[in-house]
Amino acid sequence: MQMLPSTQQMGHYKLTRQFFLQALLFSRACSNIISRRKSRQPLTLKDMTSESCMALLSYLYGTMNQEDFWKHRLALLGAANKYDIVGLKDACEESLLEDINSGNVLERLQEAWLYQLDKLKKGCLMYLLDFGKIYDVREEMNDFFRQADRELVVEMFQELLAVWKTSIKAS
Repeated sequence: MQMLPSTQQMGHYKLTRQFFLQALLFSRACSNIISRRKSRQPLTLKDMTSESCMALLSYLYGTMNQEDFWKHRLALLGAANKYDIVGLKDACEESLLEDINSGNVLERLQEAWLYQLDKLKKGCLMYLLDFGKIYDVREEMNDFFRQADRELVVEMFQELLAVWKTSIKAS
């Protein structure tokens, strides 16, 4: 008679599986780094600082502290997107969503568009349109419209029209 694994065993299996997948991902991502180290070539990271790389390693090993996460979350988001680390990508999105303000909303909207972060994009659009903060960033909007992806600008206008449409129906 075959027995089903206990909840504790299943939890251990999930943790072991998660650690194995992270180790596999890390080894794949760093294979060229390892080969360079064997040949004594200098190690350069083009898309993140050494501090951000250490933060990524801390995340993968489960030793990351909150301060390092907040300090490096944009670089971690880029790494999470590049190496398909879903849990880290979700954590970064939630963190960026928590502190949207007039000073960073347009940058966050760009990040949301770049990394396909729907919750963050909706949060930014809600901040700008539903809460009327678009007037607080009027001057920055000109630069944003010049630099932003056209599809993002179109989506912003569609959201703006939808907000206006609902406010007209309500009055």
